[in-house]
Amino acid sequence: MKLQYSLEKNDYVTFQLFTASKSNRIIKKRRNNKILPPLIYIALAVVSYYLEDIGLSVAFIIIGLLWFLFYPAYERKKYLRHYEKNIEENYKNRFGKLETLEFNEDYILSKDYSGEGKIILSEVEELNEIKEYFFLKFNSGVSLIIPKYKIDNLEQVSNYLIGLVSGLKKKHKVDLNWKWK
Repeated sequence: MKLQYSLEKNDYVTFQLFTASKSNRIIKKRRNNKILPPLIYIALAVVSYYLEDIGLSVAFIIIGLLWFLFYPAYERKKYLRHYEKNIEENYKNRFGKLETLEFNEDYILSKDYSGEGKIILSEVEELNEIKEYFFLKFNSGVSLIIPKYKIDNLEQVSNYLIGLVSGLKKKHKVDLNWKWK
């Protein structure tokens, strides 16, 4: 099977955000950033209350509540801006360039404007599927981004990829409702 498509900035950004949303380290960091500061503000409110400064106590409670409610939206945008800038800086020469993937019996031949490479199929770690993409992840940490909306024979490609990972006894994770949050 042979696929040809080009990737744009948004494709790389979506991949990075998806990967971040599945990273245990980033999940833990985001959870701590959402919960710890409000807890500190509540502790300061309690201390202020015992020091008989009700105004400061109320201010700390309000700040903690506002943090808890609004920081997650700010953080989402912060991650988005970070990845957009990083991709613009490091991948700008790849946008719009034709990529070719040839799936053979034992390997995938990947060709783009900079060269070509073989990836052995036994190195497949998992296939992640979201609404608009397939992300084929390898043991080396490298992933192939396959945009569904740029594939003409999507059903055939989908069946092939699912068959490939099931034949290799690898994971196929489907999250068609995934959204960066």
